Amino acid sequence: MLIVFFLTALVLPVLGMLLHIDLSPAHRENRTLAPFPRLALNRHAVGLFPEKFRAYFEDRFGFRQTLIGWQARFKVNVLGVSSSRQVILGKEGWLFQPPFDSSLETYRGARPLTPQQLAQWQHILETRRAWLKERGIPYIFVIAPEKHSVYPEYMPDAMTRGKHESRLDQLLAFMKAHSDVTVLDLRPALREAKGRARLYHRTDTHWNDYGAFVGYQAIMRELGKTDPRLQPMAESDFEIYSEQTSGLDLAAMLGVDDVTTEEYIRMRSRKFSIESSGYTSNTLPLMTSERKEQNLPRVVMFRDSFSNYLVPFLNQHFSRAVYVWNNGFDPRLVETERPDFVVQEIVERALLVEPQQDPMSLMP
Repeated sequence: MLIVFFLTALVLPVLGMLLHIDLSPAHRENRTLAPFPRLALNRHAVGLFPEKFRAYFEDRFGFRQTLIGWQARFKVNVLGVSSSRQVILGKEGWLFQPPFDSSLETYRGARPLTPQQLAQWQHILETRRAWLKERGIPYIFVIAPEKHSVYPEYMPDAMTRGKHESRLDQLLAFMKAHSDVTVLDLRPALREAKGRARLYHRTDTHWNDYGAFVGYQAIMRELGKTDPRLQPMAESDFEIYSEQTSGLDLAAMLGVDDVTTEEYIRMRSRKFSIESSGYTSNTLPLMTSERKEQNLPRVVMFRDSFSNYLVPFLNQHFSRAVYVWNNGFDPRLVETERPDFVVQEIVERALLVEPQQDPMSLMP
C-alpha cells in the first residue's frame, strides 16, 4: 500500500497536467508563469533547456494549486508557522508583512536613518515646498503608518521591539528640529481612535475604511489651517458597519484566503452616496475627480495604495482632485493642474528606500 501510494503521488500530477483533469482553482500567484522553452539547435539553447523546462513544469504540474493549498493550511493551522517569507503570523489571526528586505530590522529599530539620509530627506522636502511656495501652493507631507506601528500588541512575542527609534520617529524629530516643512504623523490620531473600531484589516497590509477616515480627518484639519472651507466630515455623518469576506492579500500570500475570513469594517454616509474604492480596484497611475461646486479648491495628491481608501472622503471637498500613484514629485503635472494644494502621502515602509530625486531640472 505504501508503494502504491508513493507511485500514485508521483504519477497523478503528471497525468493531471497531460490529460487536463486538474480541477484545482485557477492560478492566483501575482507573477508570470514560466513559458514552455523553445529548443534551438545550438549548444547554448540545449544547455539552458533543462532548467527552463523544470521552471515550466513546476509552474504547471497537475493539482499544483490544491497541493500548495494543503501544504499552506497544514503549516499555518497545524504547525502554526507561516507558509510565506512575506507574511508574519501575529496573534488572534492578525497577519503582518515584513518590510521590503523581508526582515524586522525596522520594527526593531536596527536600521536607523543615517545623518546623510536625514539631510537628504530634509533637502528634498524643502525643495518641493520652496518650489510650490513660489507658486502660492501649500504643501503637506503625510506618512501612513504600518499596521504594526498602530497594533504592536498583535505582533508575535518573539518579535521584540528594540530601544532605538523607528525611521519614522527619526525623520519626524529631525524635521521638527531642522525644518518647518509640514510632516503629518497620523499615528496619534489612529491610536486615539483604536478604542472605537478596528482601523486595519487583520489579513491585509492596509487600513480599512474607518482607519482611512481617521487619517482623512487629520489631513483635512491640517489643510483647514490654510483654508477654513476644508473641514473634515464628522464621524456621526457615517454609519460604521462590517461585512464578512474571505481573507485578503496577506491571507492569499499564505494560500489560506479561501479558508480565512475577514471582518471588513466599512463606512456608509448618512447624507450622500460614498463607497470605498478599496486598494485592489483603483491602481491606475492617475485618477481624477470633479464636483459641480467650482468655488471649492483644487488638489493634486502624490500617493500610494493607502490613499485608495482616502479618495472617497477627500473627493467631497475639492472641485477637482488629481491623484497620482507616485512616491516622487511631478512639477509638470502641478504646472498643468495649478492646484490650490499639493498633498504627498507615502506609507511608512517607503522610508526604507532612498527618497526619489525630483526632476526640477525639467522645469523652465
